[in-house]
Amino acid sequence: MKGGLYDALVATGGDMLLVTNEEAMEAQKLFEKLEGIDIEPAAGVALASLMQAVKEQRVEEDAVIMLNITGGGVARYKKEFNPVMQKPDLVFPVNPDPEMVKAKVRELIGK
Repeated sequence: MKGGLYDALVATGGDMLLVTNEEAMEAQKLFEKLEGIDIEPAAGVALASLMQAVKEQRVEEDAVIMLNITGGGVARYKKEFNPVMQKPDLVFPVNPDPEMVKAKVRELIGK
């Protein structure tokens, strides 16, 4: 498929890096320690990858880097506000019968 991740990496001369779960978790801890806010696991992977690239001198010393860090504060929010996970009103099987879905939704909305 044209225009996918592979094509983007080839076009930009980009690299894919491999980090372990442990490295990602350490990056998350480091970010929280330095910035004062927790981040999501995907952001931990991105940060660990960047740290690896810097350590391996793949990054120019004066490079400008933008790293998208997601999930800032989710763990803190859960601690402070104790959100309650709601159970779904309807759960359908993987390949539901369309007529059954329509009937159940109608029951749910009272029509």
